[in-house]
Amino acid sequence: MSVAFGSVGDIISVCLLAKQLVDTLDASRGSSAEFQNLIIELRSLERSLLETEAFFRAHKDDQKLAAIGEESSRVVAACQKSIETFSNRVKKYEAALKKDSSSNLVKGAVMKVRWQISEKESISKFRAEVTGHCNAIGMLLATANLTVSSNLLDSFEQVSEQASTEQQSTLQQLQRQSEQFNQFSASVSETLNNLVNRFGWFNQFGTIIKTLIQKSLFVNFATYRAVVTLQNSLPSRLERSLIQEPFILEDAIGRIAPVHLQFINSWDAFEAVIDARFKGIQGHRKVMDKEYTLQDHTSGIEVSRKRPWEGAFLPGGRIDMSFVFGDDLPAAAKESGASCPNCHTASDGATDLEIRW
Repeated sequence: MSVAFGSVGDIISVCLLAKQLVDTLDASRGSSAEFQNLIIELRSLERSLLETEAFFRAHKDDQKLAAIGEESSRVVAACQKSIETFSNRVKKYEAALKKDSSSNLVKGAVMKVRWQISEKESISKFRAEVTGHCNAIGMLLATANLTVSSNLLDSFEQVSEQASTEQQSTLQQLQRQSEQFNQFSASVSETLNNLVNRFGWFNQFGTIIKTLIQKSLFVNFATYRAVVTLQNSLPSRLERSLIQEPFILEDAIGRIAPVHLQFINSWDAFEAVIDARFKGIQGHRKVMDKEYTLQDHTSGIEVSRKRPWEGAFLPGGRIDMSFVFGDDLPAAAKESGASCPNCHTASDGATDLEIRW
């Protein structure tokens, strides 16, 4: 039984509606002043819908995601209703709002004034609805990722438990065999001692045999200690559950978080997580425009997005994220060669060194 997340047709329909509305708003005369933030929110909503649809398609057989899939379907339906309602409102004013409109100037001016007076509140309300839908989809996708991660960890833990049980059984068997051998060796030693006492002329021969038995006992006890040492050196249950270590990411504002390669398995998924972590805080615009770089903390080598995801990061590694600043710096900051990207304070240090502000 597959996990339900609307249908592909529903997702495509909502994305097309969002794209058409973006094109309409982008072509209007008021887009730069009134609609730019709304356009950004609509594009973010479209991207979130596509990412969520791809995620549930990849995990369609995971029944633990059924409830999240149903809730996501309801959010998609609400998105479609909101976009259709607002699109119908915009259609009445579309001719008057177009940049190259050739309609009656007086009528166009009247419609534009009516738009400014009557529909300003509806724009704010619609933008709030779109933001709410984006946040809801983001939370559902994050919850689904955590569920998948939890399922993977449970599976790894079961495998580790089974391996641990088998190892413990083998060690116990070795210990029993060692104890049996010790008992046999002690019995042989006791028998030889009795023979030496009864037959004096076997004294020298018995001494040699006794020495050999003692050496055998020494080797046996050394083997026993090695077995006990091996048992104590086995990894704990927690260590066994982490089959593959994550790599550590320090983002551009100093936050440190592990990135698990078991369920973040593509550049698109990684960039979606980065976008979600910066949503609503400083640097989100840089993240949306992909104005950042990733560097290996040890070697300082930049990690290029052109590299395949499987070879870009290694388990247990450490990656540093930095924002890229360039044309938006003032002329004085550019001439100084090295300056703070925030307050533009010039640095006296060399330009080829890493400077922390």
